[in-house]
Amino acid sequence: FAPERPNWVVLMGGGFGKRLLPLTLETPKPLLKVGNRPILETIIEQFKSYGFVQFIISLNYLSDKIKNHLGDGRKLGVTIEYIEEKKPLGTAGALSLIRVPSEEPIFVMNGDVLTTVNFDSFQAYHQAKKNDLTIGVRNFSWTIPYGVVEMKQELVREIQEKPTYHFLVNGGIYLLNAQLIRRIPKNTYYDMTQLANDLIKAGDRVGCFPITEYWMDIGRPDDLIKANQDYANIFQN
Repeated sequence: FAPERPNWVVLMGGGFGKRLLPLTLETPKPLLKVGNRPILETIIEQFKSYGFVQFIISLNYLSDKIKNHLGDGRKLGVTIEYIEEKKPLGTAGALSLIRVPSEEPIFVMNGDVLTTVNFDSFQAYHQAKKNDLTIGVRNFSWTIPYGVVEMKQELVREIQEKPTYHFLVNGGIYLLNAQLIRRIPKNTYYDMTQLANDLIKAGDRVGCFPITEYWMDIGRPDDLIKANQDYANIFQN
């Protein structure tokens, strides 16, 4: 077992999961099963394997079901506290409700992401780069299924047949210095992307950590099917 770490992990579990209806009519998205286990349990176990055992879960939709299922975390060998949003506050706004338990950097992660990212390496990178906020990012490629025409002054300059563009996309995993919590507006809808942009404008260090391991954002029925197909090979080996 990895030695226990003092860092807290905040998991965002308050989403409505509308794109996964009717599966989420009576089950909050983080409790949907992948590999016969709720998504949230797998997330917690992944953090626990690196020594992160202190969790705060942000709740809104069907909050009692999550609390009743996970309780205080004892059955998973961790500590779980809860914060409840009276209204949706976004991925960063909910952080304004927590008491800052320590001065160690805080992981924040969406409650519908399955990944085998190395959280040790993530934290080491954050600290080595002296970042205020580090965002986990994924490579994403998109091929346009047509020939793209480039124009200049009404004349065609070039035609690219089905070009592929490459992007870095937000992976929904963040590590932020604890003092940043105090800069988040209270009781206001505020996303982590807004926080990142505000920090950049203020001159703070915002970096990104490449996620090269398995990563799946379970937002749509197809994602849930794929995650279930992947589960045995990825999380049980």
